[in-house]
Parts: sequence; structure tokens; C-alpha cells
Amino acid sequence: MTTTFTMDLNTGLTQALSDGTHDYLYGAGRIAQVPLTPDTGAPDTLEYFLGALAWLTWRALNGMLSLGDVLVYFLGFQSGLNFLQGLLKALAGLYEDNLFLSNLYRFLDLQPAIQTPPNPLPVPVPLKSGLHFDEVSFSYPGRNHPALQDINIRIAPGEVIALVGENGSGKTTLVKLLCRLYDPTQGAIKADGIDLRRFDPAHWRRQVGITFQDFARYAMSVRENIWLGNPETAPDLEKVARAAERAGADEFIRDLPQGYETMLGHWFFQGQELSGGEWQKIALARNFWREANILVLDEPTSALDAIAEEKLFHAFRSVLAGRTGILISHRFSTVQMADCIYVLDGGKIIENGAHADLLAKNGQYARLYHSQAQYYQQA
Repeated sequence: MTTTFTMDLNTGLTQALSDGTHDYLYGAGRIAQVPLTPDTGAPDTLEYFLGALAWLTWRALNGMLSLGDVLVYFLGFQSGLNFLQGLLKALAGLYEDNLFLSNLYRFLDLQPAIQTPPNPLPVPVPLKSGLHFDEVSFSYPGRNHPALQDINIRIAPGEVIALVGENGSGKTTLVKLLCRLYDPTQGAIKADGIDLRRFDPAHWRRQVGITFQDFARYAMSVRENIWLGNPETAPDLEKVARAAERAGADEFIRDLPQGYETMLGHWFFQGQELSGGEWQKIALARNFWREANILVLDEPTSALDAIAEEKLFHAFRSVLAGRTGILISHRFSTVQMADCIYVLDGGKIIENGAHADLLAKNGQYARLYHSQAQYYQQA
């Protein structure tokens, strides 16, 4: 509820003049019938402004000021208010920018959780005995429930395994541990019998090529998009084209206006936007360009048609040539080509074996497979 004060103009102004500057301006504001909040009664900027305006009007009516003087005073008050408003807005902007800078500085001050050991061992290239997940368990920081429990997997050089399971079963977490984005809470991941924690993390990661399902789309040329898979090497066009051919991207790339020099995305002039499947092939080519010893594909064919998927995995087999491959997929047409399939549920391996063997067991894998296959059978 607001209270409105009214009084005779001359009487109020005369009284205000005798009360000093603060009371005078406040009293004039009350004369102008400016609402006050009864809980505080404190004057705001508008009351001061209207009070000063009323005072100027009173002096002009009594012949103390000319019309020009009133205009000058009014413009001065308006400029002062505009300046004050701009100053307050600038201070608010500085405060907001300081919050962003504080976050940036805190980020820059972060130390990597994965540290290089004092005397790192050389990474074995190529792998001879392969990878071994030895009783690996892991819990994300701040969570009591383990994401992975007692994982035991052996992958020989040249072998392709597939990880299958419902969302949240731990498939991608397993790959994150392999890339040393985290270290196991218990157990160890070994390469040729050596714990990954004994290697320099940067050296180890150079041996792992991975395509996540949420891959990056760079507003750069096609050649540069593929070259970013391993920017430490020269972007040789012939090698880039070979990687694109393995990923099934070479055909549509050559149909682009400038071929491998075509800018992708709409950020730059004459940039070309690709379809979801074409972007996925670019991401796969980026992985093949890396020529790592361990290739990981996380949902690699989610945006590809069936024919492109078949061609990709024929190429994937030829690309491996003694290297290790790991597939993560919900499409069972994808995982059938793996040498061994591991079924995860709740962070644990509940089944493993070849496609036909897992179907014969009639367990979780068979249930997932038939739930997906029934739609094709009905058609």
C-alpha cells in the first residue's frame, strides 16, 4: 500500500527550504505526490529528481530564474541521470565479467589429476601381448555407487572386441579409463603386462585413437578436419585422402566444390554444411588418420545407412592389421563382426563370447538382440 502526500505548493516549498538540502528535496518530492513505501519511507532517486524539478519551477514562477535557466538546469539534471545510469550499468557489467574471469582463472589454475610418474617407462609400440583389464573397478568422484566392478578383459593385438549393454552400464567409462582420463579405483589396466600408470599419459594417449558419438565438427576445411586427428604430422593430402577413403568419405568429399579444401560449416564464406552421416565419416577419417595402435569407435555408425556401415567395417578390419579394436554400439549388426562381445550390466560383465555363442546362451545378449531384431522380422 502507498501513501500520497498533498499540500499547498508554496507552503510546502517554503517549509522545505528551511529544512536543509536533504529535507528540502525530499519535501519537494512529496509535494509532487510521489508515492512512498510505508515500510521504509526512504526517498529514491526519482523523488530527488522531481523535488529538484519542483524547486526550479517554483523559482521560475517567482521570477528568480528565466525560462532559459530552467531549461539549462533540466538538461543538466537529465545528463547527470543518464551518466549515473551508464556508470551503474558499466559497473554491473564489470562485476559480471569478473565472475567469468574468476571461473577462467580457476580453470587455468587446475592441476591435472593424472600425473606423469617420476621415471615413466616407454610405451610398447606395437603391442605384443595386448591389453589386460585386471580386476578393474571405478567410481566417479563424489559418487558412492561404482560405475565399474571387477572388470576382466584381455584383448590381443589384431583382435576386435565389442562392448554391449544398456545406457549407464559402464561402456564409455571403460574407454575413458583406457584413455587415462581417469585411473581405476581398484585393479589395473595393463599394456604388455605394464600398468598404464607407469607411462607418460601424453605418450600413451598418442597410441589411442577414439571416435566418440558426440564428435567435434570444426569450421575448417575438409583436409584440416581430418588432419586434426594427429596435428603433429604434416597434413599430406595423399595420406588424408587415404584416411577418408577408409572411412567411406572420399567419394562425397570429391563432389564438394573445392574437394578437400572445401570449408565446412556456415561460419565462413562459401562454407558447406554436411549431413549427419557425412560428418560422422569425417570424424572416423580423423581417427584413421591418427594411425594409433588402439582404435576405439563409440557408436560409430549411428548416423550411417546399412550399406555404408558394412563398407566401414570391412575397411576397419583392414585398417587394424595387427592393431587392437574396441567397438561400442547398440546396433547388433555392428557388433556381430567382433571377435568377442562383452555384455555389461550395472558396471559388471555378465556375459562374453562370440555372437552365435551368446545367442545360444539365451541370456541378456540374446534378449537385447531379439528385442531389436523383431522389428526387422515383422517387416
